[in-house]
Amino acid sequence: MVKSIPQPSIPWARIVAAVIIVAALASGTIVMAAFIGVVLGGDIARDGNVAVIPIRGVLMVDRARGFPTQTVSSSTDLVKLIEEANAAPSIKAIIIDINSPGGSATASAEVADALKRSNKTVVAVVREVGASGAYWVASASDKIYAGKTSVVGSIGVIGSYVEYAGLMDRYNLTYRRLVAGNYKDAGSPFKHLTSKEEKRIQDLIDQLHTYFIDEVAINRNLSQEKVRSLADGFILLGKEAKDKGLIDEIGGRKEAEQYLRSILNETISVTEYKRTPS
Repeated sequence: MVKSIPQPSIPWARIVAAVIIVAALASGTIVMAAFIGVVLGGDIARDGNVAVIPIRGVLMVDRARGFPTQTVSSSTDLVKLIEEANAAPSIKAIIIDINSPGGSATASAEVADALKRSNKTVVAVVREVGASGAYWVASASDKIYAGKTSVVGSIGVIGSYVEYAGLMDRYNLTYRRLVAGNYKDAGSPFKHLTSKEEKRIQDLIDQLHTYFIDEVAINRNLSQEKVRSLADGFILLGKEAKDKGLIDEIGGRKEAEQYLRSILNETISVTEYKRTPS
């Protein structure tokens, strides 16, 4: 792929896409939307009075095909499921069952906003992990449960990328820069990032971080200062997350259903809202 020929310009959409990928735990892994596949597809029949909507793997907007080992949840599908549950007269509450390291800021915001529009009681249950964008989603619920060893938080943004410029120099490979617009190829792996380019990209990352903090503060009824002090991108285990106000209770699905039984004052019958593989 790397040859001594002019390299096509890289559109800003690619750079923005890289920037808006919210960290999947602080692992440094960049998940590119163009390569991601989703595991959801066709509707199934539903009954019961509590809808359970699972969120598994990386949160992305599109239902594109991608890495075969990468589980992805599409915000497009999730928003539709939330709206279907919200419109169903028999559904009295929604449980968001989360096991996700996060994903794109756009996908996370779409799902969180859909939950906030719901007129049903919404409870989030974090299984192994509800971090970064997945925590953003959880924060939009009325109550959050997580296990003692569940991974929560990671309020941060990542826009890192791999640069091959040094390797190209070593093997005498040339990147011929042909662009219209000084920042058109900012973030290209085939050239060194200039200080001005780095600042522009870092500014975008910082803006997203601030927006993330603002949303969590509003959703959790916490001060911006409190959330900012926790927004270093690192993770918390369930107990510490509860102590710091990021979750409400230690527990799982059982405890969430007991809570709903107490506030709804009726027997709980759960039904899973999801799409079968297409």
